[in-house]
Amino acid sequence: MTKKRGSIEPPTRATTDSLRKSEGNWVGSARIGNREPETLSVDSMRIDQIPCDGDMPVIPGSVTSLARTVQPGGSTLVSFTVPMSAIGSGVCGVQTHFFGSVASGPLANSSAYFEAPRMGSTTPVDATQQALLDYLVENQLVANPDRISGREIAELYRQRRIRYSIAQQAFYQSAPGPTGPECDPQDLSDIPGVGYSCLPTSEFTTDSASYIANAYKGDAVLIHACGLSRTCSRSSVRPKSIRTAV
Repeated sequence: MTKKRGSIEPPTRATTDSLRKSEGNWVGSARIGNREPETLSVDSMRIDQIPCDGDMPVIPGSVTSLARTVQPGGSTLVSFTVPMSAIGSGVCGVQTHFFGSVASGPLANSSAYFEAPRMGSTTPVDATQQALLDYLVENQLVANPDRISGREIAELYRQRRIRYSIAQQAFYQSAPGPTGPECDPQDLSDIPGVGYSCLPTSEFTTDSASYIANAYKGDAVLIHACGLSRTCSRSSVRPKSIRTAV
């Protein structure tokens, strides 16, 4: 659609979710691709600051020169640096815009978003929280050791790879309790036992006798003729559940 209107939008993605700290600066990088049959020239860029308050206007940056060429089907990595003092405490992200053109004339523009580490007041991390973060990084349980989200921690708890203390209202890193054999959460007669709960894992299982054309592991399958029949639900792909100490 953009090409029909006289411009192209090269595929552009941030290599990391957030800016990284380096020698008093915030640094980031984005990879720009070229789907066109001719060379793409990227000649300038601009970094805008996105306030945390959605009612506040975007803070536009100045346009800086950039001399990069991208061959057809190729890509190039563009890195940039922002002084820490240039990003205020009320900024939650930066949007990088890249501008250029191709030889036949159409202009090119693309963007990539980065989260900005908050520079305002912070909440101190206590010993329990720090021990948990260290445990997650040392055991490679998180995708990015420089940015650990609450969603990742919640998912690790759901998988029982970390624990939660009701008394302290905090997650902690001690090894999970013992687990038992596989169980069926839909079978009310299949009681896990005292101190155990039938919980789903990150794995999936299928009955070897079942076959569903064009279905992939993890797909949700709805069969009209089955209604709420338990037989049909057992024939589909479902999460594997095991008895887990709670």
